[in-house]
Amino acid sequence: MERAWEIARKLAKQTTLNLRYTRVALTQRLKRLVNEGIDYGLALEALPQPIFAIPDDF
Repeated sequence: MERAWEIARKLAKQTTLNLRYTRVALTQRLKRLVNEGIDYGLALEALPQPIFAIPDDF
């Protein structure tokens, strides 16, 4: 936890523009990975769903 506070103190000394680009650099890969996987995950969730409801007395 001490290391996190040390990094936070260093970041607090940076300019706003520098902090903004640091955030972009750190989150860009994560956002790309989420965006690539979300379509596939939603498709997998939809596969077991029936397209048409079959009545119980069929």
